[in-house]
Amino acid sequence: MFFTDDDLIDEFERRNLVLNRRVLTDWRSKGYLEPLQVKGKGRGRGKIYFSSRNALNRALLVDEALRLDYRGTRILFILWLFGYEVPSSVIRNHLLSALKNLQKAAGGGKQDGPAISEHIENVVLEYCRIAQKHPQLNLPRELPDVGMEMVLNVFANREYDLSSLAFEEGIEAVLSTFKQDRIQPPAEKAVDRLQNAKNAWQYVHNYFSLDHFHDAITAATDEHISRVQADIGLIFRVIAERAKGKPELETLREFCVMFAYGFGMLFSPINLVLRHQGWGGLIDQYLSSCEIPLVGNIEEQ
Repeated sequence: MFFTDDDLIDEFERRNLVLNRRVLTDWRSKGYLEPLQVKGKGRGRGKIYFSSRNALNRALLVDEALRLDYRGTRILFILWLFGYEVPSSVIRNHLLSALKNLQKAAGGGKQDGPAISEHIENVVLEYCRIAQKHPQLNLPRELPDVGMEMVLNVFANREYDLSSLAFEEGIEAVLSTFKQDRIQPPAEKAVDRLQNAKNAWQYVHNYFSLDHFHDAITAATDEHISRVQADIGLIFRVIAERAKGKPELETLREFCVMFAYGFGMLFSPINLVLRHQGWGGLIDQYLSSCEIPLVGNIEEQ
């Protein structure tokens, strides 16, 4: 089955949605929709311009994303998340742009370690000030200042001193905040717990900092990005299958695009950095454990 522009407009009107030829032309110019295909009617009767069978679902997805105030490459990223073909360079640049903004926010655009640490300290102080002044915002405040500073430095500061007192105090603050019980462990176990936590955060700093995410995204080939898209498609299909017949989950359908975008922006770089570091087997093992036999693909649901 294929759709002409008139068919798409009629389908939108049937759903009480507004669409016209000017909008369709604009969407195609931005890459939201595929270019029109053309074929002759035969015997000199002219040509017919049409879209592929997935054009309606794709147009409806674009319309929903626009109504949620997504624009530009964010819409292209949403289309990619739902299995549509989008150039790998667009996905790579979108992820890098978001990461650059995160690095700038965390490190303040500074280059040397001490300057980044100072910026992080100021960011945490401002965050705590806002949280205290505006309790109605319900900003998380479980983690002490020194713990927040340690976490941010681990991810954003390549020169962070992992042998410093500040690092150890941050580790202790994290352990104190997230301990699973209120019973004080024996001294020997407390020392082991502290050392294990140090080792874990050192490993994160050495292999999964924001710089490592940048390297992984930059080095990602078209094949790598296609693999991430396939992984996301599988996860979405499993979620959709398990939500069937559950009214409490069906009511969340209206948040589908927002969830997909947030999940994709988190999962995609994590997937790429894990595979870049040689941990792709863990992802494949997990996905194979939750895979279920399904018919069709994400575009057709």
